[in-house]
Amino acid sequence: MATHLFKKIKTGLYNPRLAIRYVLQRGSIFDGKKFIPVFNLVKEHNQRNSKHSDYFDLCKRVLTDSVDPIIKKHFFENQNQLTETEIKKTIQSSVPENILAGTVWPKNAHTMIGLIRLENLQFCVEDVIKNNVEGDMIEAGVWRGGACIFMRLILKKYEINDKIVYVADSFEGLPKPDPKYQNDDNDIHHTYDILQVSLEKVKQNFELYGVLDKPVMFLKGWFKDTLKNTHIQKLSILRLDGDMYGSTMDILENLYDKVSSGGYVIVDDYMLPPCRKAIEDFRKDNDIHEPIIEIDGSGVYWKKL
Repeated sequence: MATHLFKKIKTGLYNPRLAIRYVLQRGSIFDGKKFIPVFNLVKEHNQRNSKHSDYFDLCKRVLTDSVDPIIKKHFFENQNQLTETEIKKTIQSSVPENILAGTVWPKNAHTMIGLIRLENLQFCVEDVIKNNVEGDMIEAGVWRGGACIFMRLILKKYEINDKIVYVADSFEGLPKPDPKYQNDDNDIHHTYDILQVSLEKVKQNFELYGVLDKPVMFLKGWFKDTLKNTHIQKLSILRLDGDMYGSTMDILENLYDKVSSGGYVIVDDYMLPPCRKAIEDFRKDNDIHEPIIEIDGSGVYWKKL
């Protein structure tokens, strides 16, 4: 029921209000008296423990296009124009629930993963920084590049330039289903034009944020071809957004062993049945027992021990 519902949500074929309610309810913890959104708990943790919480909150608002156009213009042109009062007002303003939950394919935002999953990404990145976990960072399946941009913004703020952010994508949309993966039969992701974002456009987005720099590397092509031929030695963050069984398995088979102890594996589309099945099969075949932690109604993650 849940996976079928989220499949409809992801493809825009379900009532938006029900989609939002589903994600926000799934991402809650019952404390004995009431449900507390996991997002609130992670956000509070990030605000308490991050040296740059206001700045990162502003970055998340800009990435999700949930910010006043004038603030956004100043962010890109000259962040020094933004006063502390303007930043506080911006990050404390209300956010549409569909942006919070990441249940839409937005027109102008540079990411579709929503604020909840961005909050999780910040937590994971800052944790590996704090604990000196070895390895670079990668997202496989980047759309307009927003999650990778955010990883690099965090690293840059901490003046870390020895961790490469790898940006892996076909930059041509998703592949047609491979007949050898029955779980991808009838998959139609390859038909969505909105998912086809060129390498040039993604690089332009990096440039907007001032992070088209040396510690960023782009891997263009299908995962089955590019990920087995990289120079990646170790990873501290592995973020998967492959949607399909085959794409998810290609990522895991080529990169999971490179994730360092203490690093994080983040799966954006775990509630899509083919993606979930790939995760389950890979974990079973490789005797992986670290607990899966739910982020919201879509994403999950685990810390590699």
